[in-house]
Amino acid sequence: ACNSLMILSGLCAASMRVDEISTLDAPRYITSRWIYWVFGMMFYILLLTNLNNGVRLAANSRQTQSERGKVFNELFFVICVGWSLYPFVWVVTEGAYIVTFTTNVFSFTLLDVVTKFAFAALFLIRVPKKKHQKFHHPVTEKIRQIRNFFSKTRQPPSENADARESYRI
Repeated sequence: ACNSLMILSGLCAASMRVDEISTLDAPRYITSRWIYWVFGMMFYILLLTNLNNGVRLAANSRQTQSERGKVFNELFFVICVGWSLYPFVWVVTEGAYIVTFTTNVFSFTLLDVVTKFAFAALFLIRVPKKKHQKFHHPVTEKIRQIRNFFSKTRQPPSENADARESYRI
C-alpha cells in the first residue's frame, strides 16, 4: 500500500504543469507539488521501514544461514541507496527545474538501469546456492569454464604434449 501511495503522490506532483499556469497561480501550484513530494517521502520512509523489518526478520530467522542473512542485508542496502537517489533527482529536475527535460529523462532512465543491474548482479553473485542445485545455462557454463581456466595454475607442458592443450577451455 505504501508503494502505491508513494507512486500516486509522485504522479499527482508530476501531473501539475507549472509552465501552463498563469504567473499569479504558479506559487500555489509549486507549493502543491512540494506537498505531494513530502507525502510521497513519508510513504517512502514507511515503505523502507517495512522492508527493513522484513529483511531483518528474514535475515535473523532460524532457517536462514548467516551467509544468506548477510546477502539480505547487502541487497537491502543496494535498494536503499538506489531508491534514495530518485527523490534527489526529482528535486533537481522537476521540483526546482534546475536541469532540462532531457536530463530529467536521462537521469531517471540511468537510475532505473543501474539500480536494477546492481541488484541483479549482487543477487546472482552473492546468493549461496544449495549443493544439489544445478543451473545449466550456456552463459553460466562458459563463465564457470573461464573462471576455472584463470584459477588453475599453469604447468609447463611436457615434451610430448601439445602446448595448445594446456590453454584450451
